[in-house]
Amino acid sequence: MDHRAVGDGHLPAQRRGLVGAARYKGVEVVGAYPGGIDTDMLAGAEADKAAPETVAERIVAGLIAGQTVIWPDDASAGAGSLYLADPLGLERTLAA
Repeated sequence: MDHRAVGDGHLPAQRRGLVGAARYKGVEVVGAYPGGIDTDMLAGAEADKAAPETVAERIVAGLIAGQTVIWPDDASAGAGSLYLADPLGLERTLAA
């Protein structure tokens, strides 16, 4: 597992912490958690990658819909569903 995947696992918890800190100031905190995006950074990587345009469109659509947690591609939506239902199950899946 690469270091980025380990760090990304902390993002939902960080967002939840920011929500509590920012709410009383009238600030809304939104988390957008994309999976792999087909950019130069992942060029040559054997992984599911979403088109950047798709990710951007889904983030904007989520913002317009008032979502505070956005999984903007098919891979992240699947992982997000597992994370919300069974965080330890996602951890086991990623460790395998």
